[in-house]
Amino acid sequence: MDRIDRRNIILIFLLTVFVFSIGFRNGFLTFDDPGLILNNPRIRSLSVDNILNIMTPHSGASYQPLRDISYAIDYAVAGTSHTVIYLHNLLLYLVNIFLVYLILARLFNRRELAFWVTAMFALHPVHIESVVWASARKDVLSGAFFFLAIALYITGGDRLSKKGWWKYILSFIFFVLSVLAKQTTVTLPFVLLLLAFFLDRAKRKERLLFLIPFFLITVFPVFFVLFKSGVLSSHFRYGNPYISLLTAVRIFGEYIRILFFPYPLSHFYDVPLSTAILDWRVILPLFAFLFCIFLLWLGVKNRDKYLIFGVLFFFITYLPVSNIVPLLMKADRYLYLPLLGFLVLLIGGISVIKNKRILLCIFLILLIFWGGLNIRRQLAWRDTRTLCLDSLREDPENPYILHQLATYFYNTGNYDVSIWFGERSLSSMPWNISLHRLLVRDYLIRGEYFKALSLLSEIESEAEDSSLIAVQKADIYSILGSYEASDNLLAYVPRKDAEFVRAKNLFRQGKLDSVVCFLSPSSDSAACLLYSSLVLLGESPDTQMLKSTEFSSDWTWCRMYHLVDNLSDKNGVVRFLNNLFWRHLVSGELGLAERQIERLTLIGASVDTLYLGLAQEYFFRKDFYLASVFAEKSYTENPYCDNLLLLIECIDSMKIYPQREIALIDTAERICSDSLLEKIDSMRQQVASRKVTLEDVWVKGLNFFNNGNYIEAKKLFESLVSSGKESSDFLSALGACYASLGDYTAARDVYLKLVSISPDRSDGYFYLGVVYARLGEPDETKRSFQRFLELAPDDDIRREYASRWLYRYGG
Repeated sequence: MDRIDRRNIILIFLLTVFVFSIGFRNGFLTFDDPGLILNNPRIRSLSVDNILNIMTPHSGASYQPLRDISYAIDYAVAGTSHTVIYLHNLLLYLVNIFLVYLILARLFNRRELAFWVTAMFALHPVHIESVVWASARKDVLSGAFFFLAIALYITGGDRLSKKGWWKYILSFIFFVLSVLAKQTTVTLPFVLLLLAFFLDRAKRKERLLFLIPFFLITVFPVFFVLFKSGVLSSHFRYGNPYISLLTAVRIFGEYIRILFFPYPLSHFYDVPLSTAILDWRVILPLFAFLFCIFLLWLGVKNRDKYLIFGVLFFFITYLPVSNIVPLLMKADRYLYLPLLGFLVLLIGGISVIKNKRILLCIFLILLIFWGGLNIRRQLAWRDTRTLCLDSLREDPENPYILHQLATYFYNTGNYDVSIWFGERSLSSMPWNISLHRLLVRDYLIRGEYFKALSLLSEIESEAEDSSLIAVQKADIYSILGSYEASDNLLAYVPRKDAEFVRAKNLFRQGKLDSVVCFLSPSSDSAACLLYSSLVLLGESPDTQMLKSTEFSSDWTWCRMYHLVDNLSDKNGVVRFLNNLFWRHLVSGELGLAERQIERLTLIGASVDTLYLGLAQEYFFRKDFYLASVFAEKSYTENPYCDNLLLLIECIDSMKIYPQREIALIDTAERICSDSLLEKIDSMRQQVASRKVTLEDVWVKGLNFFNNGNYIEAKKLFESLVSSGKESSDFLSALGACYASLGDYTAARDVYLKLVSISPDRSDGYFYLGVVYARLGEPDETKRSFQRFLELAPDDDIRREYASRWLYRYGG
C-alpha cells in the first residue's frame, strides 16, 4: 500500500467517523435490544462453559454464536453500555471499509474507482441499520470476516506456495467465522468462483479445486445449522408459491428503488402480497432484472470487468435475502453486501464519461446526496419513538410499526396513546394475538373492563393456551364483582394462576384471614397479595417472605391497584396505598407512584405531602414542567411555604412564565416566614431582569410537543396565537396539538383560520383534510386534499397519503 492508498483510506475513514459520530447520541431500542443484549443471560460471562453453550445450536433460535460472543466481550468491558457497543460496531464497519478498498484496488487496479465506490459504500443510508442498531452487530461482524476471506484469497490464498498456503487456510477460517456470525455469507464460495475469472487464467483449475472445502461448508454444516434453528421450516405464504414469487419480485423492485433513492426508509417494512403478474410493481422489477441480464451479457461480450463483477456480485450476495426461500421479508440491512455490487456497476458505468470534471461533479453529488440522507436517517435512530414516527413516513398505516409504538407507549405509562396506536394496528392485524394481549393490559389499567373482555373473547379460540385466557377473564369478572361467574370459569382451569385468582376473590370480598390461610408466597404476585393482606390486617409481614421473591413492580404491584375497592377499612387502605406510593417513589417508578395518589384521592385521603414528594423527585430529574404540575397540586391541596417555593423554583427553571412567577412570589411574601424574605426578594429580582421573547416561548412549545407533552405545548401556542402577532406557524402548531389530543373540532377551527390567512399554505389544507377525515366528513376531506394536491406537486409522501383518502372516498 503506497502513499496514495493511505491518503484515500484516511479520507474515507474521516468522512465515515464524522457522519456516524451522530450515533453516539442514540440509545437502545425497545425491540430486539432487550432480548439480545439488555436481558440476555448468555452474554454475561466469557467462561468456557458459557461460550460452549453459545456455540451449541438451540431449536427455534437464530444461530449466530459469534455475534453473542462479541456482545459478551462488550459486557465484560463496560456492561450494557450503548456507547461501547456502538463504538465496537463502528470499528468493525471501518474494518469492512478498509477491506473493500483493498479488494477493489487489487481487482480493478484503479484507485479512483476504488476510492469512490468505497466512499459511497461507507456513506450509503442502507448501511445505517447495520451500524447504528446495536442488535444488527451480525452484519458488520460477518462482513468483516467475509471481506477478510476475500482479501486473503486474492492476495495469494489461491497459490501453492508456502506463503499462499497459510493465506488459503486463514481465508477458509474467516469464511467459517463469517458463517457463524451470519448465515447469509454462505455465498462466499460463489464470490470466490467469480473472482477466479479476474485472476491468472492459467491456474483456474487449481482454484476450482481449492474452492471445494468452501463449498462443503456451504452444503453440509450450514444447512444442518439452518435446520436446527428452524429457518428451513418456513412455508410459502398462504401455501401459494405463485403469490410468493410475485411478491419476491416486487420486493426486488423496491430494493432497487432504495439503492438509487434511499428515502423514505423504514426499520420494519410491511410486505403486501402481489397476486397479479400485470401489476406494474411486478412488471417494472421484471424489466429491471432482464436489464441486468442484458448488462451481464454485454459485459461478457466486451470483457467488461465492472459489468460482470457488479451484476454477479450483486445477485450472488442478494440470493439469500431474495425471498426465494419464502420468508417474504424486507429490510435495509439485507442490502449490506449486495450494495457493493450495485456501486461497482453504477460507478463503473458512469466512468465511461471521459470529461473528468463532469465525472467528479456526478460523484460528489451522489456522495453528498447519500451522505445527507445518512445523517438525517441517523437522527431518527435516537430512540424507539423517534424511529417509529420517522418510519411511518414510508407507510403511515404500517401495522407493525403502529404495534411497536403501542408497546412503547404502554411501557412508558402513556396508556391512552398506546390504545390509540394499538387500535389502529389491530384494524390491519386482527389475527395478531400479542397485539390483543397488549390492548387487554391497556384496557385493564384504564378500567375499561368490558373492552378487555371483548378482546379476550375474540382470541380465545385462536390462542394456544385457552386456559390462560379463561384465568384473565375470571380475574376481570372478579374486579367487576361477579365472583360467582369468576369461580365458575376457574372450576375447569387446571392452573396455579386459578388458585391465585380465587385468593384475589377472597381479598376483594374482605376475607383477609382466609387469604392468609389459603395462600403461600410461591410467586411474586402471591407474595404481594399476601403482604397486602397482612398490612391491611395491621400485622407485621414476615420480611423473609419478601426477600424470597423479586417483586416485579411494573405488573405485580399494579394489580393491587384494583384490590382495595370492596374493603371497608379505610385506614388500612390508606396505610397500604401510602406504603405503596413511597416504595414506588424510592424505586423510581413515578408513574405507579402517581396512580397511588389517584387512589388515595378517590377515598378522600390527604395527599399534599405525596404530591410534594413527587414534585421534588421530578425537580431533581430536571423535568421542571412535571415538577411544577405536582408542586401546584400540593399547594392547591394544602398551601404552605415549602410547596409554594418549590413551585416558584420550577417555574423559574422553565423561564417562560414571568407574570405567573411574580404573582406566586407576591403570595410567598404573605405566607412565608421573615427568614425567607431575602430569598424571595432575590427571586423577584431575577424575574425582573429576565426578558422572555416570543421566540423563547415558540422553542419551548416545540420542545414540549416533540416530547409528547401536548397539553403544555397547547398552552404555549395558545399564548402565542393570542399575543396579537398571528403567524401561520403558530396556528399550524396549535392545530397539531389539538389533533394530537384528539380534539379534532378545535383542530378544524384552527386549521380553517390558518388557510384563511395563508391560502397558499399546502400543509394547512393537508392537515385540514386529515382532521375532516377523523371527524367523518368525506366531502370536506375531499375538498381539502384536492386543494393540497394542487398546491404541493412535489410533496410525494403527503400526496400519497392524501391520494389514499381520496381513493377511499371516491375522489
